[in-house]
Amino acid sequence: TIAQLAQAVHDYTKDAITQLIAGDARPDMVQIGNETTPGMLIHRCDSRGEPTSTNPVNGKTSNWDNLGALLKAGVDAVNEVDSTIMTSFHIAKGGDHTDGKSALSTSVTWLTNALKYTSVDAFGESCYATYQGDKNSATNSKRIWQTVQEGLVAKFPNIKIFAAEIGGFIREINDVNFNLPNQAGIGTYFWEATMSSSSWNTGALVTRSGNSWVPTSQLALYDQMYKDYGLAGITSTAGPARPESRDGYSINNLSAWLNGVGPLCFTAPEQSGFEIKLFNVTGRLMGRLHGKGMKGINTVNGAKMQRTLPPGYYIVSLIVNRTVRAMHGIVKQE
Repeated sequence: TIAQLAQAVHDYTKDAITQLIAGDARPDMVQIGNETTPGMLIHRCDSRGEPTSTNPVNGKTSNWDNLGALLKAGVDAVNEVDSTIMTSFHIAKGGDHTDGKSALSTSVTWLTNALKYTSVDAFGESCYATYQGDKNSATNSKRIWQTVQEGLVAKFPNIKIFAAEIGGFIREINDVNFNLPNQAGIGTYFWEATMSSSSWNTGALVTRSGNSWVPTSQLALYDQMYKDYGLAGITSTAGPARPESRDGYSINNLSAWLNGVGPLCFTAPEQSGFEIKLFNVTGRLMGRLHGKGMKGINTVNGAKMQRTLPPGYYIVSLIVNRTVRAMHGIVKQE
């Protein structure tokens, strides 16, 4: 029955997130389903994941009561484990190589139906130039993606928007998402960083050379975007990056704390829960602090984290209400 299938979705999701957190790999966001334009859990599959038949009980969009129950089960499971983890949906709007209007209509209709059954924090679109853009034109692709993503922000102002999968015209799709109004864009996801596909118009970010992985020219695009988006201003391997702060929030005493001199502090204009995350240059999460912050200057007990971090360059983010409020690049000395 659909009730049994929804319970299975709930239990699997809850168990997976619980185990991730127990393994110190808490996700910032959990996506319920993948490219669920036609629905989810539609087919029975073989051991390779290839469909062999249609599941008699399924979540096709032809029966939104069923699909809504499955989506709600997944969202509920995440919230039961940790309500601060963002939840998201993801569709592949597909087949729109003109002006993006029909793709926007498809997306709005799908999300409107889903929200009748559950709430969600974010919504992702597949944005491959070959399938959801114009593989022969960066300008046309950017225009299509702007139409869809800006239209979604206008229709759903309380839902964050991201590009769940991208391939081709990396700078264009990132520019679109970064420049969405009201900081509604939360980024793009590259699939798959080690895989190059001419049919999907994707190029690998890294390629294997013997026992090593070598960056490609595409990876350099991210270094440039990091600078152009105001996320970095580092001028030497020994100096701090130019900080970015928003809405009265700031991280204080960061360089001194990271190098073992004094506490870690941040300033907030109001009382709220907070997270401070540290990432290394590969994007790996190296540490996370969280708690309740007060209005004014807050001192955070980060001594243990500071001692365990190896020397190197780090990106430090202050997150409040699921939004990055301050970001710094900083170096821990030898």
